[in-house]
Amino acid sequence: MQIPEDWLGRKIFEGIDEPPLGDKMETYYGIPDHPNVNLKGYYQTPEALAYLSIEKIREWLKIKKEHLDVFSTKKEGYYVAAHLRRGDYLFQAHRNRYCLISRSSYLRCCDKYGIDKSKIVWVQDNKDPRIRNYRSDVSFLKDFLFLMNADVLLRANSTFSFWAGVLGDCKVYSPHVFGKKGLTHVDFLEGNSESILEASNEGLYIKQK
Repeated sequence: MQIPEDWLGRKIFEGIDEPPLGDKMETYYGIPDHPNVNLKGYYQTPEALAYLSIEKIREWLKIKKEHLDVFSTKKEGYYVAAHLRRGDYLFQAHRNRYCLISRSSYLRCCDKYGIDKSKIVWVQDNKDPRIRNYRSDVSFLKDFLFLMNADVLLRANSTFSFWAGVLGDCKVYSPHVFGKKGLTHVDFLEGNSESILEASNEGLYIKQK
């Protein structure tokens, strides 16, 4: 396997020593049926995820100690991370395409599952003083590792917090967004196996093994 030389993951994960892309290859947007292609796309489909296992992903994507040491959970104490995915989802073009979770849905989730609401830290391009600024070249890590290191993670309709749940050891609750669009109230389910995106009336479901 070859990885782009400027791939940001080289700065984040341990042991990424694959060679950079060499000769120009055919760009492929789906699941290829032949080797020597340049894969391009989000691959947020059950067919693509069926090729992976959570165990292998955790083995391959180990975050470097230099980052983990800065954001050690021991420095924070017990906390519940509630990921509010907003950003470009608020643009008019996306507002009726994706589901945004209301704040009250997170609070109702806490009531339903007996989670201490006083321990919630809201993560949204965060201004919370407990989420420190970090290196500008990987600035998103401050939010990602804060989600990943949480004791409890209340996920958003977002791949960002999905992968934080995959790579972390937190107890995860996922929003049930199927058939919903725009800012709305949703229920939460235990686990990290619900829809990630709602790109149409048909959900894209990615389930952990």
